Amino acid sequence: MSGLVLPLKFLLALALGAVIGLEREAQINKFRQEYKQTPWLGSLGGLRTFTLISLIGALVGVLNIYSFTTFSYIFASAFFVLLCAYYVVDALLKKATGLTTELAALLTFMIGFLIITEIIPIQLVIALGIMLSVLMSYKDKLERFAHEFPRNEWESLLSFAIIALVILPFLPNKTFYLSDIK
Repeated sequence: MSGLVLPLKFLLALALGAVIGLEREAQINKFRQEYKQTPWLGSLGGLRTFTLISLIGALVGVLNIYSFTTFSYIFASAFFVLLCAYYVVDALLKKATGLTTELAALLTFMIGFLIITEIIPIQLVIALGIMLSVLMSYKDKLERFAHEFPRNEWESLLSFAIIALVILPFLPNKTFYLSDIK
């Protein structure tokens, strides 16, 4: 897939932004149906917003490719400042500090940028976009799993991780027998 022409890269960036935006739109509609009211105050966006965020990332990528790095830094910085300002205002108004949607917006921006610049293979960027959408859509199930995960299972998982990832790499890679011990 590498070596796509620029218009196809733009379409791919828009499509991935739209997929992520569709998921956010579904969450907003789910909220409307469950609570019979408009979504939470200041909902970051849905289909159109996330598609535009991906498009902005793609445009910053094009500016970067064609050596307009100053403009790409300006547009990227403006997006980040706008996103941070939105988060602060939204957190103050809602009295809640959830960061998931804002991080999804940041990753959507990066997906658009990475598709255009091909810093990493496009297949990995597509996988990242799909995984982001899946992760966002399984919010309720992941929260339920985390709350129902038994404490002793968590301790066993941590013990295994310590042995496998901390202790084992420092051990020599050779076999020891009882006859080797003096």
